[in-house]
Amino acid sequence: MKKNLLIIAVLLAFTGISAQKISNDDVRYDQYGKKVDRTLLSAENRNGVLVFESAD
Repeated sequence: MKKNLLIIAVLLAFTGISAQKISNDDVRYDQYGKKVDRTLLSAENRNGVLVFESAD
């Protein structure tokens, strides 16, 4: 019984790990499904205010 539970747990864990797709593409979509351009920004918290600064 313990062996069966262990096998099931391992299979479920493997299924969960393999189901996650990792992609490194820079294509982003908005909430309506349209492709959008993006600019990486540096963000920090200054006394509770979220501040974004561009690289330039």
